[in-house]
Amino acid sequence: MNHKYSTQWVTFDIDRNGAVADLYYDTTGVQTPNLVVENPENGHAHFLYKLQTPVYLGENTSIKAINYLSAIYAEMRGLLGADTAYTGLISKNPMHKHWRTQELHQEPYTLRELARNLDLDATVTRTAKVSADEAYHEGRNVKLFNELRAWAYVAVREYRGKTYALWLQACIDYCMQLNGMLVHMLGYNEVKQIAKSVSKFTWQKDAYHHHMFMERQAMKAKSGGVKRSASYDPLREQAVALFADGAKKKDIALELGVSDRTIRNWLNAEKAESALSQICEG
Repeated sequence: MNHKYSTQWVTFDIDRNGAVADLYYDTTGVQTPNLVVENPENGHAHFLYKLQTPVYLGENTSIKAINYLSAIYAEMRGLLGADTAYTGLISKNPMHKHWRTQELHQEPYTLRELARNLDLDATVTRTAKVSADEAYHEGRNVKLFNELRAWAYVAVREYRGKTYALWLQACIDYCMQLNGMLVHMLGYNEVKQIAKSVSKFTWQKDAYHHHMFMERQAMKAKSGGVKRSASYDPLREQAVALFADGAKKKDIALELGVSDRTIRNWLNAEKAESALSQICEG
C-alpha cells in the first residue's frame, strides 16, 4: 500500500467490532475515508485516506511535511480509536473477495483538508514559526530522545566494567527499536545521533556517581594503609598508553568510565613523574 520511504495512503486499523458503524454514528472530527475495507466476520476494518500529494520520508525531504502528517495521523488515530501498533505499510486488499469494500469519498485529500477539524497543538505552531499546515504535536526526535533516555538511566548499570563502544551500540539498537514503532521513522543517521547523545551523557553521569560511591565506600572501609588512588593504577596505565597512541582525553574518559578531570590528573601526574625521573637520572 505504502512504500517504506513515502506515504500515499493514510491507513488506520480499527481492531474492534462495529468499526464502520462507529464511523457513521459515534466519530466526529475526522474526514470521510476514501475506502473502508471491512472484515464481514468480525466487523474489524481498515480506513484508507488517499493523499493528493505523497509525503516522502527520506532524509533530504521536507521535515515539516513529515511532522505535519505525523501530527494529523496521531490525532485521527486517537479519534478513531485505531490500533497504535499498526504501521500502515500493509493493508487489507480492497479488491479481495473476502473483504467488504466501500468507496465513500472519491477525491484525494490534501494535508490541510485532513487537518480541517482536528485539534492540533497551536503552541507548537507558534514556537516553530510555521503555518497551520505544518503544526506538529510532538517531534519524533524529542519522543525518541525522551524514551531512550528513560531506558538508558537504568540500563547503563548493566554495562559497568564494559567499554563505552558496547554501551553506544546498545543505545543505537534500542533507539532503532523505538524508531521502528513510529508512524514515520527517522533516518539511521538521526537515530544514531540521538543514541550517541544519550549514551555519552548517561555513561559519564553513571561513571561519575558510581566511582564516587566506590570511593566513599573504600574510605569508610579503610583506616589507613594503601592509598585509595592505587585502585586506579591499571586504568591509569591504560589511559597513558591510549594517550600515547593519539587518543583524545574525552574519548579516553568515556572508554575507561572515569571523568575528564581524572584523565587530566593522571596524565599530569605521569608527566611530572617522568620529568622527575629524568632529573634524578641526570
